[in-house]
Amino acid sequence: MRKKGKEKDSIKEPERKRELIIEDITDTAEDLEEQETFTPMTPDTSDPGHLPADLTESGRVIIHMENIIKRYFIGKPNEIEVLHGIDLTVREGEFIAIVGQSGSGKSTLMNVIGALDRPTEGRYTLDGVDMFKAKDRDLSAIRCRKIGFVFQTYNLVARTTALKNVELPMLYSNTGRLARTRRAKDLLKMVEMEDRMKHMPDELSGGQKQRVAIARAMANDPAIILADEPTGALDSATGRLIMDIFHRLNREQGKTIVLITHSPELAEETGRILTLKDGLIIGERKGSGKPV
Repeated sequence: MRKKGKEKDSIKEPERKRELIIEDITDTAEDLEEQETFTPMTPDTSDPGHLPADLTESGRVIIHMENIIKRYFIGKPNEIEVLHGIDLTVREGEFIAIVGQSGSGKSTLMNVIGALDRPTEGRYTLDGVDMFKAKDRDLSAIRCRKIGFVFQTYNLVARTTALKNVELPMLYSNTGRLARTRRAKDLLKMVEMEDRMKHMPDELSGGQKQRVAIARAMANDPAIILADEPTGALDSATGRLIMDIFHRLNREQGKTIVLITHSPELAEETGRILTLKDGLIIGERKGSGKPV
């Protein structure tokens, strides 16, 4: 009989899943030229009924989840169910927050949204792609092209400069050298880091690293930015700067942003707040949508 419960310390998946992103983008830094080029899955338009009518008529849906269940250790005595039936819809241009205490299932939900892990049951469509039909190789391309990740711990590649860190996702998508360097410089200017582009990560402060990470997340013009506790390791002033960048991206570029946080104050700045507890969304309300 399976158990339902909170995320356990024994589940080490989240950290390993996050390492996949770095592997995705650094895999190609040295030998991309020798690797086979592949095309990510395109939206499935053969089934016009794959989304409810009320969703398709109210704006383009970026994320659509129905009854998402996630279990670990399936078939073993210690089988555990972490997500118990998540329903979630996010439309293009929204800035939403998912809040919850430690053990609420936030990390697991983030991994599923970000194509770092597959749900056990349910339906999940990301920017028109049926994630249950996607192969592992497709998921790698989806992570690179459709999702921009921003983590609490920055996840910059230590051995290369800020400029090259921002260029890495574009290497994976086969962007030409001149084009990727030009875009990386533009993105670093956008986050006010153009004067640090030649610096290595260990020469940057926490806030500077996070700004580089945001620029890297924008490299391939993703459909969604997934930010997991992006201000958690920063002081309040620097955290304010990072949140202001997210607001500008949402307001000026129309970027869809999902903020994972335990902070009610940060969540209040978004347009919609969903509360996660024990693997279930137990509440939803409007936020102010404005910086504090």
